[in-house]
Amino acid sequence: RQMATKVSALSLNAKKRKGKKITMVTAYDYPSAVHVARAGIDIVLVGDSVAMVELGHETTQQLSMDHILHHCVSVNRGLEFVQSG
Repeated sequence: RQMATKVSALSLNAKKRKGKKITMVTAYDYPSAVHVARAGIDIVLVGDSVAMVELGHETTQQLSMDHILHHCVSVNRGLEFVQSG
């Protein structure tokens, strides 16, 4: 597979109309994002589940917007690294 390029709602809709599968994976950090981008995944999700999966909380309720932004920035850095590359 090729590395994923930036996608838009229009490009996803076109892919769906053509009957092609749309792929999405969750990533919470830079190395995961690099692997996801190199695998050619269409969409990367950074969700509040990071509270439980990465930070060890029992629920997602303890997660602040600053926590989410920290992980979003890290994932974005990994994606940009592969795309620049």
